Amino acid sequence: MDESDRRRGRPTAHRAFAASHGGNDPSAARRAGVGAAILAGDLALTWSDDLLRTAGLPPERLVEVWELVSAMRHEIVHGQHRDAAPVPA
Repeated sequence: MDESDRRRGRPTAHRAFAASHGGNDPSAARRAGVGAAILAGDLALTWSDDLLRTAGLPPERLVEVWELVSAMRHEIVHGQHRDAAPVPA
């Protein structure tokens, strides 16, 4: 979201995917990198749901944990939105 080239000393996902795109069109590589990074995030989210669902928790505990995970996701999205939103003048 911040278009950084590196994070924790390594290329960010969209930059790494763009670099592996090939071809001679930087604009196409950028679009492909961003798209692949978004899909990787979507995949990680669905995998986290799968891990929780198959963790072997009793149903009542699963409901409790799911409520915490859901609240955490809401806070993360809200925080990311606040970080990305323009600062009012």
